[in-house]
Parts: sequence; C-alpha cells; structure tokens
Amino acid sequence: MSYKSIYIEEVLYKILERPYKELREENISLSYRDILVTAVYHNLPDAVGQLLDCKEFDKAFLQDINLDEARTPYPIYLISRCYNVIFAGNYTESIMPWIIEQRDNTAKILTIWKAKLGIDVDKHVDFWKYKSCFYSDEDDADYEDVFLLDKLQDFLDNGCRRIDIDLYMAVNKFQYDKVRELIAQGANPEADLVPVNGDETDPYNCRERIGDECAYLSVEVLPLLRDKYNGWVVNIPVNARQVEDVIGYAAHEVMWNVLIKKI
Repeated sequence: MSYKSIYIEEVLYKILERPYKELREENISLSYRDILVTAVYHNLPDAVGQLLDCKEFDKAFLQDINLDEARTPYPIYLISRCYNVIFAGNYTESIMPWIIEQRDNTAKILTIWKAKLGIDVDKHVDFWKYKSCFYSDEDDADYEDVFLLDKLQDFLDNGCRRIDIDLYMAVNKFQYDKVRELIAQGANPEADLVPVNGDETDPYNCRERIGDECAYLSVEVLPLLRDKYNGWVVNIPVNARQVEDVIGYAAHEVMWNVLIKKI
C-alpha cells in the first residue's frame, strides 16, 4: 500500500471516529473507491472534499461507481441527490436534530459536486432510469402482472373506476408524469381497488402501496446512516444493496409527494 493510499484511509477513519490502528489490526484493505463511496454514503462533507482533491479520484465514478452486484450503473453523486429528497421530509421529533444536520451536510456535499466537478445538482433525477434498484413493475406489464393475476374486468365489475385502476398501474411503474396527468384528470390516489370476489379488507391502494414502502425503506436506510451519530461502528465498505436502498427510498418519497400533490 502506498503512502498516498494510507493517507486517504486516515482521512476517512479520522472523520468516522473509528481508530485507524483498529482498522489496520483487523486487516481491512480498502480501495479508494470503497472509501469515497463510504464518505458519500455517510454524508461526510469534509471527507468528500478531501478525497476529491486526491489524485486517485477517477472521473469514471461520475458515470458509475461500479459496486459489486450493482443492478444498474449509477454515478457517485446520485447518492447525495437522493439524500436531498430523503432529508427534506418530516420525521419524528426525536431524530429531527440529526435530520437537520444531514440536510446541512447534504447541501455542503452538493455544493462540492457542483464547485469541483461542475455537476448540475439541481437537475431533476430521472428515477425511472434506476427502477432495477427498487421494487417496481416494468413499463410493458399488463393488468394481470401488476394486480397479481386479477383482471381489469374483475375490478370494473366491482365498481372500480378505470382511471383509478390506471393510476395504480402508473404508480407501480413509476411513471411520474403519467401519475400527475391522471390525478389532474380526476384519478383518486386514495381509491381502494378490489376485484370481484376479492378481499375487501386488503384492497390495492396507491398511497398505501407507496407509503408502506417508504416506511420499510426508512427502517432499512436511516439506522445505518445514524451509526456514526449514535457512536456505533460504521459499516465499511458500503455495498450495492445499501446504495440501492437509498435510491429506492428517494424514488418512493418523490412518488409519495406526487400522490399528495406536493410536486
């Protein structure tokens, strides 16, 4: 390992407050990419700034961070743009001080991406491109695919409106513009959709579908990010599943905001 590589590791370990000597004794060997992704994932602006100034930074990371087992290419700065969505939300009072800290850290890192690399951090994120990172239906999925073998006519025969059925389809395909269009035409995001002979206690519902996944992903994502905040050991290196959960969480938060007509 070169002196420069040792320096890069020390930069991150110092900021993560995990002793460098402890990491070396565990014989953990990390690449520059592992360390940079960990710094960005844990929303550490000082570490990100210092790591981008190192000669080891490869602009290929702006296209794909190339994590093992990643399901689609995604750029390093996408993580920060997702945090900009995630931390804009309202959370329980007990964690709001941490949320506010993360909003500030996210803003600092987005400024770094823009100032150092010219990234347009204000550009709309096309989450549709990253659908393989989270649970969603394909664009060519038909009614039986989305409704788990229930047919369109089964819903119509039970009094469901076609526009509400189509809204649920668009929501599950993460077709944001179509969702906005259908809501503008009168589709009801709170409609309970039940087929003939279906279970009235377990309807298909757009807001429940997205809200439940937001809740699930918040439990998957936020505790891992709060490791440093709580003084626990930070997970090193970050893996593809963790990053893709962040992307999925942000995608669902955007859809939730569309459904409640915030955006």
